[in-house]
Amino acid sequence: MTKYGSGDDGKSTYIASEKRIWKDDELFEAVGEIDELNSFIGLARSIAQEKKMGEIDLILKEIQNHLLKIGGEINTIGSKYYEKVPKLSERDFQFLENEINRIESQLPELKSFILPSGSKLASVLHICRTVCRRAERRVVSFHKKKEIPSLILRYLNRLSTLFFILARYVNYIEKYEEEIWKT
Repeated sequence: MTKYGSGDDGKSTYIASEKRIWKDDELFEAVGEIDELNSFIGLARSIAQEKKMGEIDLILKEIQNHLLKIGGEINTIGSKYYEKVPKLSERDFQFLENEINRIESQLPELKSFILPSGSKLASVLHICRTVCRRAERRVVSFHKKKEIPSLILRYLNRLSTLFFILARYVNYIEKYEEEIWKT
């Protein structure tokens, strides 16, 4: 057996509390969703780099760093390692708020629901938005079991808003017309 096969019984091989827990535990669900979101952001960054959209790439890279802090913080809550891991800061949260306000001010006013579509990058950013919402739900579920800092909950809520704004912004830059939802 390789060193990577010790979780074959359905239990994790590593958590900060040094206990083995089931892989469907709320902790694993929360951290796994954050990880999945970070991977989709990596895909979005690849597309942004191909399109020479450095501004978008830098924003997404900053978010990836924030998500690693969140994952580490959630994974270590209640353990001896908690004080040692980097924590999400108010400054990280303010980064989101500033970007939302800055980018949204450049967009036409939204007067109707839109379909998540447009360019490939905008579409991936819409996927990031929905994965972020799922991650937020999983973190809230875990929060019912172990208290999570409210800053993490606020951050994830606002992060999905930023992905929506970024998707609209990319479509705006690339001259994709937003598709209005028709009832």
